[in-house]
Amino acid sequence: MKFSERYGYSNLNKELQRGKISEHLQTRLWNIIYDDIVSKIEWPLNDSEICNFFEHCWDSIFKLNIRDFKKNTDNYYIAKEINLEYNRLKWYEVFDLLEEIIKNFKQQSLKNKFNQILNEEKSAYRIVNNQVVEIISEEEIKEIEAVFNQEDKFNPVKIHIGKAIKFLSNREKPDYENSIKESISSLESLAKIILSQKGTLGDLVKKFDIHPALKESIGKLYGWTSDDGGIRHGNDGKGYNPDEEEARLILILSSALINYIIAKRGRKNEN
Repeated sequence: MKFSERYGYSNLNKELQRGKISEHLQTRLWNIIYDDIVSKIEWPLNDSEICNFFEHCWDSIFKLNIRDFKKNTDNYYIAKEINLEYNRLKWYEVFDLLEEIIKNFKQQSLKNKFNQILNEEKSAYRIVNNQVVEIISEEEIKEIEAVFNQEDKFNPVKIHIGKAIKFLSNREKPDYENSIKESISSLESLAKIILSQKGTLGDLVKKFDIHPALKESIGKLYGWTSDDGGIRHGNDGKGYNPDEEEARLILILSSALINYIIAKRGRKNEN
């Protein structure tokens, strides 16, 4: 902990940055973007990966005329213009840009650098599976990421978890109901793969080689999303409308159960 934090001269620990980005955070994120990407732009502009990326951002993120980007005359001017437009972005547009960077360059080290800064500046957001999500615990992030590190045969499971994250992390219109449905669907998909059988999660979970209490809990989660009055019937005004905390809980819980069931099955097969 820094001197300023230990002796109360800094208020960084008083409140997580949620729904906003401080000037310090925005600047430190830019420093990474500049050092790892912008500084590597070469003149004259060509079809390099970096130039193509920022040409795309000029339109999709900055909402500017592509011609203005292409008429730049040297590296310094390009970097200056990108920095100027970056500083004009709203807080959620900065995260839009981070997502574009992570998806385009696919560098784990880059994602790690962004997450380190987000953590140090007490942001309530982290990058998980190439998307910025509001999720605070580093342990929770590791649990979700572990799903995407499972072997390829579990790709259908990963797709559902990815959709759950997408619905949860939509900063303009989060869809907590569908996020929960996708999280539960990931467990159903896992059951079909492991058991090589078709059916609903409510039926298949009974065949899992796990503790009976866990089977019962998973069955109840499935019922919450499928029975009358549950999540899936919320749109008719008669069901339950979940909030962000519940959607995040089910995402993390589903991810943990997926990793647990796969690991337990793997150990059983080794014996």
